[in-house]
Amino acid sequence: MFLRKIYTELVLIRKELQALRLEPKVESNQGVQVFETKYIGEDDSKVVVSFTLSGCTWLKLSKSFAWRKVRSYISQQE
Repeated sequence: MFLRKIYTELVLIRKELQALRLEPKVESNQGVQVFETKYIGEDDSKVVVSFTLSGCTWLKLSKSFAWRKVRSYISQQE
């Protein structure tokens, strides 16, 4: 009887947690992928941004003023 009550409570808790679970949002635009995950109890979300470039294009981008500005902005936000 006591174990049955514990089991029932665990099933209810599991259902509540499943209802609260937020699915990650994936967005893709012109080769840039944005993967956003929101966590329960947090106002902000975590975002991973990725893209694929050829080695030559990455070399140019990584040395550009624009990329240095992006890295500087990210450093300031952390």
